[in-house]
Amino acid sequence: MRACSKCLENQWRFRKIENWVVASCEYCGNEVSFEAKKVNKIEPTIDDACKKCGGALERKTHKAITQKQLRKSFYFKSWLKCKKCGTIYMLPSQIIRKYDSQTSVPH
Repeated sequence: MRACSKCLENQWRFRKIENWVVASCEYCGNEVSFEAKKVNKIEPTIDDACKKCGGALERKTHKAITQKQLRKSFYFKSWLKCKKCGTIYMLPSQIIRKYDSQTSVPH
C-alpha cells in the first residue's frame, strides 16, 4: 500500500469489515477503505494434473524426520510431486508447526 496522503508515512493498521478493508494510518489517523480482493486458493490433490506439464502427481513423505527438520519452526509432513517434470507442490494443510498457534512462541 502507498504512503498516507496526509502525513506521507507508510504505517497502516488494517481491519476487514465484510468485503471491505479499512486501513488506518497509525500516525495521523487518516482512514482509507477499499474492496477486498477475492482469493480462491484451491489446494491441489493427488487426482489433479501438474499445472506445468499435465503429468500425474504422486504424494511424497519423509522417510524419517531428521534433526534438521526438528530444529525448524515447521516442516511439511507430505507434498505432491509431478512424476513427469518433477515440480513440487507444498500443501499448506500438511504443515507441522512446532509452536502454539495462540501465542506464536516456540515450544
